[in-house]
Amino acid sequence: MNNQRMKWLYLLCGVVVIAAVVVSVTGIFKEVGGYANAEKYSVGETEIAEPVKNLSINWTSGKVSIAYHGENTVEVREFSKKDLSEDQELRWWLDGETLRIQFAKSGLRLNWNLEKELTVTLPEGKALENAEINVTSADVAAPELKAEALSLNTTSGDATIQAEVNKLAATATSGDLALTLTGEPQEIQVNSTSGKVLLEAEKAKKIKVGSTSGNLEIRCAESEEMEVSSTSGTIQTSLKKIGQVKIGSTSGNVTAALPQNPGLTAEVSTTSGDVNVEIPMEKNGKTWRCGDGSGKVSISTTSGNVRMLEAE
Repeated sequence: MNNQRMKWLYLLCGVVVIAAVVVSVTGIFKEVGGYANAEKYSVGETEIAEPVKNLSINWTSGKVSIAYHGENTVEVREFSKKDLSEDQELRWWLDGETLRIQFAKSGLRLNWNLEKELTVTLPEGKALENAEINVTSADVAAPELKAEALSLNTTSGDATIQAEVNKLAATATSGDLALTLTGEPQEIQVNSTSGKVLLEAEKAKKIKVGSTSGNLEIRCAESEEMEVSSTSGTIQTSLKKIGQVKIGSTSGNVTAALPQNPGLTAEVSTTSGDVNVEIPMEKNGKTWRCGDGSGKVSISTTSGNVRMLEAE
């Protein structure tokens, strides 16, 4: 009898331990990561008249929005459907000319359903030197953002960015990215673990986009160097003027819209898949050529079809 009771006791303890693990893993409670210089941060919303050249945002749940107004100040506002305690209010610190914004008190343990919307309002036409946006479980919306360099990191959530930048580095663990870039970026680098990526740019010097699982679509009028790769997902690219293009897919179809003029040379390799060419080109083995052959294109798939058509 005692042995039977002991077995039940062990079983009960095991259930409790498993439940605790599930709670931890599924994030029923979230913890705001501890951050440096927490004592220097102020509590709650603010309006800043001092110069702000750099912006750094760390947000845990909800939404992050960048807006603009006709004033010369930077406004920081948050909205929540629930009443917030002081510990749950945002933190901000003007570190020289860098505005740093945190979701809440450093190390605070939060109930899973606390979502807040952060809105940072900049002076109309304001161009930042560096903008860094890090979100754990939140969407990001930034129309008409101007910055020399933009760093975007999302763990879970969609991001819609329209920006004029010289350099972009974007990473998404789970969520869709819609990126529209103006001007002439020198370097664009995008990595997605799971989620769709749509990248549009008029002109960019260097583009590198990779995905573990998710469809990729890249539309660019002109690029000197482009590299696109996907482990699982379709790839669509469109270029009107090219220098060098490299596209690789492990499992997924590739559609490349390419300019017929002044010409290009394409090396196409597929392990399992068909090749469909809709541009008037001469074929020699795995090499396709049209015009002066100046544009260099390399396309390879392990399992997937390849389609080449003329860019509109």
